[in-house]
Amino acid sequence: MNRILKAFCAIVLMALPLSVQAQMLTEQNSQVVRNVEKQADIVVCGGGLAGVCAAVSAARHGASVILVQDRPVLGGNASSECRMGIVGVLKDQYQEAGILEEMQLRNFRYNPLQRYTLWDDVIYSTVISEPNITLLLNTSVDEVEMDGARIAAVKAWNTNAYTHYRLSGKLFLDCTGDGILRLSGAKFRRGRELPDEFHESYLSAAAASFRTSSTSPTCTRAAMPAPWATPSSCSCARPTRTIPSSLPTGPTISRTTISITPRPNPPSPA
Repeated sequence: MNRILKAFCAIVLMALPLSVQAQMLTEQNSQVVRNVEKQADIVVCGGGLAGVCAAVSAARHGASVILVQDRPVLGGNASSECRMGIVGVLKDQYQEAGILEEMQLRNFRYNPLQRYTLWDDVIYSTVISEPNITLLLNTSVDEVEMDGARIAAVKAWNTNAYTHYRLSGKLFLDCTGDGILRLSGAKFRRGRELPDEFHESYLSAAAASFRTSSTSPTCTRAAMPAPWATPSSCSCARPTRTIPSSLPTGPTISRTTISITPRPNPPSPA
């Protein structure tokens, strides 16, 4: 069978025009790992909601933008990969506006069942509809190139395309969530700032040092111990349910009866 298949492929190749045969990629005429350079006014590192809104806003103001995201989808923790709700505003009767609200309204229109996979499409469509944005998915920033005290370029690696990118720009925005551009030596902080530091009255009253986890939150049943797990005081474990060996039957089951009193007929006119 293998001989027949090889003979068939050889006949097909011989029947192709020479111009087509010359364009076929082989180990001899194709490069496995590519090196690509791109340039834009603004390079946004991180394709979560912060990075998406920053990229779209800059593009709508006329700037050329490169948006780099290390995952196959946009949205970060709010995407179908993590499925966390959007809770940037903590006060009652407050809501995020602007581009984020625009995407949410579009999601209500085209995704009435609120499926996360379609929410991914809404975010993706918002980005690719902007002609000034160059989107690089599955691309991780791993190096920062400096020009004195300024960032000249970032270097990134795309696993799927086997491509090294060098992305240069005039302005670089770190929306990665873990501060990858701190490799430049820039100052960075952990946790949340005070509301009056940047005049953000909608934040909580106190600063916080907590940070988001790098894994998705999960809950386990208390009745299913995991000997490999680290002891934790997490209160999200479900209580153990005790199922009786026999269930009551017949008249011993208490039931709630709803009695409906019919409305009296209105008096007939005299």
